[in-house]
Amino acid sequence: MSVQTVNLLLGPGELFMKPETAASGKYVRVGNLKGAVSFSYEVGTVEQQPGNRLTVVRRDKISERAALKASIADFKIPQLISSLGLTLSTTQLTLTTTFRAWEEILFGSTTTVKTLGNSAVSMTSVVVTSVDQQTTYVRGGTGWTMTSVSKIKPGSASKNLAVMVAYDSKDTAALAVRVGDKLNLQVVDLKFTHRQSDGKFITIEIPRATIIGGLTVPFSNADYTTYDVTFAALGSTTALPGRSLFTVIREA
Repeated sequence: MSVQTVNLLLGPGELFMKPETAASGKYVRVGNLKGAVSFSYEVGTVEQQPGNRLTVVRRDKISERAALKASIADFKIPQLISSLGLTLSTTQLTLTTTFRAWEEILFGSTTTVKTLGNSAVSMTSVVVTSVDQQTTYVRGGTGWTMTSVSKIKPGSASKNLAVMVAYDSKDTAALAVRVGDKLNLQVVDLKFTHRQSDGKFITIEIPRATIIGGLTVPFSNADYTTYDVTFAALGSTTALPGRSLFTVIREA
């Protein structure tokens, strides 16, 4: 059989989604899908073997399942909101949030003031240690002092040393997502668009889908961070039989 090189699949593509009933202008780009991206369609059947015959004389379809599984390379809060099945009309949650920040600083002389990357919530939240965590320097005296919540300088015990500074910092415009105890899954209209080697697009549309199996976000120092997510199709009760699960479209 000959191979048409112009029709070869060329890597993954882009995933878009919106609330099931929203207009097409509400599609959110979840991200460029990196690594393994797979679309699966499974059919369940029941078979009949009449009398003492060994052969099957009838086979009926009793179930259909479709799913899109992807590794999403980006890590952004709006994408997590979509992937977790939370309300897509809220593209971000802007909160005043306190988080634990840390940074390495090379102290100079006892008169050299360093500026922190973020402002500390309070001076009492600041902890200064050696980079190897073996020594903790006390605030005041020979350890270190602060002239404000963002300015720090060493004492005699820590001058001219590299140190780790950890502290609580407040962000008044942080992006955050809070999860737990929401019973109903968000039903989304999902489109995965792939570009073939000839430049033509292929789109797989699942008009009704929900996330299944949760979400895994690995943090690795050897690989780019990706998070695996699976969306499973739901059938439409209003579509005609044979057209209710998904559609595959190839650009002419």
